[in-house]
Amino acid sequence: MSTFSDSLTISIALHEAANVVRQAMIDARLDVQTDTGALIEGREQTTVVSFTWPATISVQLLERGTSTVVQICGKNFGFGPVQSSYVTSRVGGVRNAILVGLERRTAIIASTASQVGVADELRKLADLHSAGTLTDGEFAAAKAALLSKLC
Repeated sequence: MSTFSDSLTISIALHEAANVVRQAMIDARLDVQTDTGALIEGREQTTVVSFTWPATISVQLLERGTSTVVQICGKNFGFGPVQSSYVTSRVGGVRNAILVGLERRTAIIASTASQVGVADELRKLADLHSAGTLTDGEFAAAKAALLSKLC
């Protein structure tokens, strides 16, 4: 049996890490067989013609304060350098999919935060406009400037 393990620590809570790992398994084209939240296991579908045995990838999540340790373990039933290299590449693929998922999550959070900030600023501008502090022209110009930040 060929096996390979890797691990990384990410700065998010376990339940959020589980969501990232679930999507990473899908992105890596693995069928999730087990999902307890702290253990997510995926398996490749068998192909008709292949020089490698299908890999099974297990991801165990361990909460450490505000971070989560992600342990990725891959295995297949083959022996030798081809099988070992294949399992190593599949573990690396899942690791990369997790990192891409984290980047995607960070971008979504940043985008949402900027949208909330713009919405708050628009409310403040509307309050100033309705109080008569800003003229119609000043309000329209400030509003256009804020909305341009969203694009």
